Amino acid sequence: ACLRPQALCMYVGYEWSKKVVSRDVEAMTSAEAFGAGWLTAYAESACVTPFETVKVRMQTKENMGRYSSSIRCMREILRTEGLKGLYAGFWPTCLRNNVFNSCYFGSIHWCKQQLTTPQTFTEQATQNIGVGVVAGLVATAFK
Repeated sequence: ACLRPQALCMYVGYEWSKKVVSRDVEAMTSAEAFGAGWLTAYAESACVTPFETVKVRMQTKENMGRYSSSIRCMREILRTEGLKGLYAGFWPTCLRNNVFNSCYFGSIHWCKQQLTTPQTFTEQATQNIGVGVVAGLVATAFK
């Protein structure tokens, strides 16, 4: 699970999505941040869905002991179902990530607009941790 590229795709996707939804990323509105978060889910889901599919296949009761490793499971899915089989569940994953990412990134943007600009590294770190906790709670509540 720790080797999944989910966080990388989420944050890189967000940076790309900001450029798509806003003419001026530095002056982005909260609504644009929510929209960019929504778009981020597509790149993230494209990266994550194959890992999720393999994980779910290996965990289902009828497949217990069928695969000796996640690589063998992936190969079997590709051999029998093709790439489409590896992306089973893409749209539900996308919808889940649309909601979470839009709430998460939108909340971060909104919270930072409400706060004063930090003057020291400690203030910035404290603000980032606090905003991250609030955004994580908000996004999880809507997930």
